[in-house]
Amino acid sequence: MESLATGMPVGVYCVHQDLEHDVTVELLDGLQRWTAIFAFFDNKVPVFGLYHDDLTVGERRQIEYMPFPAYWAERFSEEEKRELFDRLAYGGTPNDPDGPRAEGVLERLK
Repeated sequence: MESLATGMPVGVYCVHQDLEHDVTVELLDGLQRWTAIFAFFDNKVPVFGLYHDDLTVGERRQIEYMPFPAYWAERFSEEEKRELFDRLAYGGTPNDPDGPRAEGVLERLK
């Protein structure tokens, strides 16, 4: 969140959507960043000692309108989604598909 507040790049988040079969959007990567952003906007955590409601309207807008690019994956199979997640989260290093990391996150995001 501090990176976003200071205008530094925060990377991309990745979502999956299959418009042919479902309108559900799955967040494949970026959960920690989104959690931090929502916590700040909900006044649950400060950034540089200030909560969202402590900021002026101009300061809020500066943060709210910062670019946060997304990568949209469409019509990926479950295997392709797992591969993409592993590539983004672990630099492409394959992980045990039965392990808690990739599988657990994908299941929680459904």
